[in-house]
Amino acid sequence: MKLFVENYHGLAQLEVLTESMANGGKRMYLEGPMVMCNAGNRNGRYYDKDTVGIPSVAAYNRDYIMDSRAIGEIEHPSYPFPKLSEAATMIKDPLTWTGNDAVGKALILNNQKGQILTSLVEAGYNMGVSTRGLGDTTKSGQLQKVKPGYMITAVDTVDRPSGQTCYVKAITEATEWVERDGVWMPLDIKGNDVDRIVNENADDEEFIRRFKKALGNLG
Repeated sequence: MKLFVENYHGLAQLEVLTESMANGGKRMYLEGPMVMCNAGNRNGRYYDKDTVGIPSVAAYNRDYIMDSRAIGEIEHPSYPFPKLSEAATMIKDPLTWTGNDAVGKALILNNQKGQILTSLVEAGYNMGVSTRGLGDTTKSGQLQKVKPGYMITAVDTVDRPSGQTCYVKAITEATEWVERDGVWMPLDIKGNDVDRIVNENADDEEFIRRFKKALGNLG
């Protein structure tokens, strides 16, 4: 299965909510659409709500949110499953459907990563969300239609799409993820794809640096 990263920055409104606590402190949440279906996205992928969206959201609600494991990171990791050390948000209530969008509310954590996010939000920084998941696609006209069996693994907080998404997309194109004995791992870094990606971006030193660092972080 391939790692898909869908950045929804600018496509849907993300609301900032605050909740007062008994001790005088406050909790901060980010609320908005976290899965969007029945329309081609900026990555050229199409998620059918009935066959892909509803089953994947139901599984994410059951396996992650209800099991208190639905953490998210900042920006675009090149691996499918969030790391505890990088957690910045946590979704505590199941995602619900509004039209073709699955809407949720992410608590900003009171840790180092969460404090970075809180400071940006309080300064008025325009944040977005990005959904990470594993799946496969089939060609359908001009789009890649995501097949049933797609699995959501995280909802992250992101900046607008930029050059940073390019090396993440490059990694996903070159890596196949498989489950072995209950553990997901990168099966293969396809040499031809890696060589092609490096050659196409040979003049971009920052891209090559990030790409090599991301390769080293796989798994």
